[in-house]
Amino acid sequence: MTSPDPRAPQTAPPRSDGWTNAAIIRTLALIVLVVCSLIVLWRASDIVMLIFLGMLFGLSVSQGAERLTRWRIPKGVGAALIVLLVGGVVVGIFSYAGPTLVAQTAVIRQQLPAAIASVQRYIATHTSGPIGAAIEPGAAADTTAASAAAASSQLATQASEALRYASSFIFGFLSSSLSVLAGVGMMFVLAIYIGADEEGYRRGVLSLVPPRARPRAAQVFEATAASLRKWLETQGIAMVVIGVANYVAFSLIGVQAALALALIAGLLEFIPTLGPIISGALATAMAFIDSPAKALWVLIAVIIIQQLEGNFLIPYLMKGALDLPPALTLVMQAVMAVLFGFTGMLVAVPLLAAIVVPVRMLYVDDHLGGPYQPPEPKPDG
Repeated sequence: MTSPDPRAPQTAPPRSDGWTNAAIIRTLALIVLVVCSLIVLWRASDIVMLIFLGMLFGLSVSQGAERLTRWRIPKGVGAALIVLLVGGVVVGIFSYAGPTLVAQTAVIRQQLPAAIASVQRYIATHTSGPIGAAIEPGAAADTTAASAAAASSQLATQASEALRYASSFIFGFLSSSLSVLAGVGMMFVLAIYIGADEEGYRRGVLSLVPPRARPRAAQVFEATAASLRKWLETQGIAMVVIGVANYVAFSLIGVQAALALALIAGLLEFIPTLGPIISGALATAMAFIDSPAKALWVLIAVIIIQQLEGNFLIPYLMKGALDLPPALTLVMQAVMAVLFGFTGMLVAVPLLAAIVVPVRMLYVDDHLGGPYQPPEPKPDG
């Protein structure tokens, strides 16, 4: 057998002059598949986000069902009992608070313009100087009844429209459409299935990862699940505390529909930052129907409760858990609210947590070598 002559000319490998027809077809098919998937997700966004909430709910249900096994209750039965109990409580709350809040919102829309008009007339009549000019442009120079009435009417109309939009924004997802009802049902069913066999679904997800990456993927999966579970449990406790605190404060102040407003405040606590603002504005508007002084007391009470919750309760409950930047949280909520409405606000924070944990572990820690540490200042001299 003769060896090849190294001096003989070597045949160059064939060169590809461009994309083949098969490659172009595959790429176009992939693009069409991605576009179609995005369209389907967009059209069924409410259902998809309710499914995400069901998976999130299932993580905590799994932990609760695990504890029930100590009393020899099968995990599947325990998961079903927990979901049915929570579902019954939620349905009862919405059955009571929903119609009451809708009726009270109609009252606000009817009476708020007149209340604002009276306040504007008071400001125009009794306030002068730079402060009065800032509050009511032209009031210091012209306090006639005609100008005050015109400004009051315009402001009242704007306030009424803003309130109408806020109420429709909050309760839009409570429509009786079959898609939303199916999504809610699917959310509860998913919570039962995931709560009954979380480990089985975890193994299924890890089976999609290459074997050499499965140990790290398991760590990321567990860290993400733990962060979401901790966040959900914290929000659940905060919802109860905020609801009770608001009911006590509103009852002492004498606000109309104090229990309904407190229930809504507790439920909207699930939406950090924006939820308390919406519930506080609604309670203040309700109190403003009786008198501006009562509205001021309600506003002060809401601010005090939220400050105590934000500075003491939440940091204590979330100790050692994921700490999301407030600015990033607010931006995520705003984007999801604009794109998907109320349900987008519901999933904004847990979805952000589900994104941040893998990014920190896989990209910041593994790829970049850890978070940025500013250099220590050099000692003088």
